Amino acid sequence: LAEAWAKEGNTAAADSAYAVVVAKYPQSARAPTALYKRGADMEARGNATGARAAYNQLVKAYPRSDEAALARERLRALQ
Repeated sequence: LAEAWAKEGNTAAADSAYAVVVAKYPQSARAPTALYKRGADMEARGNATGARAAYNQLVKAYPRSDEAALARERLRALQ
């Protein structure tokens, strides 16, 4: 659902949906993806502070995920 909203340009709804996935289903395989996409969307909108927070949360909560490796790269690029 979040991805559909993001494609429609409804970034607020997409952000909320990604946050719900992480909050309600932290053990889901989709939680790291939701955090990464949330950070990427914030970064694309110019919200570097929010993007860093999402990426850092991802790296801390899901350090072995593929998305954590991507988040580490984005964090280096944001510095």
